[in-house]
Amino acid sequence: MNTKSLLTVVVLLTSGIVAQAQSNPPAKKEGTRTAKSAAGSVPASDIAAIRAASRALVSHALARDWSSFAQLFTDDAIMMAPNEPARVGRKNIEAQSHSNAVLKECTNEPIEFDGRGDLVFARGRYAVVVTAPNQPDVRDSGKFFQLWRKQSDGSWKLFRDNWNSDLPSPAVDTKITAARKAAWEKRPPGAKVKGAGTLSARDQDAIRDAWKALGAAGLARNWSKLAQFYSDDTAVFPPHAAASMGRSQAVEGWQKFPPYKDWRVEPLEIGGHGDFAYVRGEWSMVMTPANQPEQPGAGKYLQIWRKQPDGAWKLFRDIWNSDLPQQ
Repeated sequence: MNTKSLLTVVVLLTSGIVAQAQSNPPAKKEGTRTAKSAAGSVPASDIAAIRAASRALVSHALARDWSSFAQLFTDDAIMMAPNEPARVGRKNIEAQSHSNAVLKECTNEPIEFDGRGDLVFARGRYAVVVTAPNQPDVRDSGKFFQLWRKQSDGSWKLFRDNWNSDLPSPAVDTKITAARKAAWEKRPPGAKVKGAGTLSARDQDAIRDAWKALGAAGLARNWSKLAQFYSDDTAVFPPHAAASMGRSQAVEGWQKFPPYKDWRVEPLEIGGHGDFAYVRGEWSMVMTPANQPEQPGAGKYLQIWRKQPDGAWKLFRDIWNSDLPQQ
């Protein structure tokens, strides 16, 4: 089974699985936030409803009932699977599900819930085993961010989804390098849409400006300035690596990153309520490691921002993955 097949299965699992805490063994906690709502901001009844929707998604996937599976997504859902462009809309998600491989095992754990009003953020971890005839099982594990949205009938449906693997990046040969470069040059633009929620234009502009300034500080290697844009309890979830918990680890992650140029991040959507905001966007850059060819990269990200008591917006949670082929 190739990586594309594996990633297709992970689409099944992480696009719908927020919680099966009752049946899954406990995993190591990350930071101080658990499967209970962050700071008590999400009612227990809403968490229970999201868990029920997640279990239904898993059941439909196991039964390969893609019509019922897709009904648990919003009409305008966006799925941001690794190593491929985003899938936009429930119809596209359903249409592409028919090629998913067979699920053999799955464990998952919700680490935290947060949100306001009709938007709830869920962060968690997944582990999967998929199988195919006459081939060895394939395993993957990693972390996910999801946004769920409450519907007019009171149900919760999956609205936005991004995840990445903890496994090390595979070696990339010359052919894959060429394929990645071709995909980078021909990548389609991301879907720009109006953000959900009641966030004011002023707050959206403030988040946009803070995100731009954060990137500029990173490019300038001004670490003290960079740190100012992260909340004290921030957490960053890079692909093929462990999470960075807290502001100091987030800055250390930037310091360890290889040299790069032409860094660009574009927010495609900013939404939220009150002091809670999400940002979905696309990124691109060209890495310039010493004595090696330049390596273009591009992908998508999903972030949670928090408004501080002084009115400043700071980055609270961050995850991203690549659009380019992996192997």
